[in-house]
Amino acid sequence: MLLKIGLTIFSLLLIVGGYILMFPQETIGQCWGFFAKYGEVSECRSNYLILGRILNTAGIYLLPVTFFLFFTSKKALQKLAKFSTWFIPIAILLVILQPERRVTLDPSLPGQITATIWLSTIFLIVSALIIFFNNRKK
Repeated sequence: MLLKIGLTIFSLLLIVGGYILMFPQETIGQCWGFFAKYGEVSECRSNYLILGRILNTAGIYLLPVTFFLFFTSKKALQKLAKFSTWFIPIAILLVILQPERRVTLDPSLPGQITATIWLSTIFLIVSALIIFFNNRKK
């Protein structure tokens, strides 16, 4: 039970931490980047925008998985842990190896944000399938 609560808190921290890194001026009043001027309006452009989007996206996709964990059996949790131990390091490596692009959410363009979205979606679907098939009554 402690693991399930810890993962839920971790996913919420990823979401909040990613949001703070994306929008530091609005959240904590500091600008970790540069100011872009658009006419009379100046806007803080964070140096950590891509990292913030990656953390935020990963947290958003991890949160439903942690919700499903509260209804799982010990057998399903063990299989999910085994799947996670090999999938997450490979996913992190694939995200790191992607080219860095300025903010784009076009799923057809390669990039770190796009890779995070696709790999998080795969993780969410496979995790839900593992939980579903290991919890059904036989």
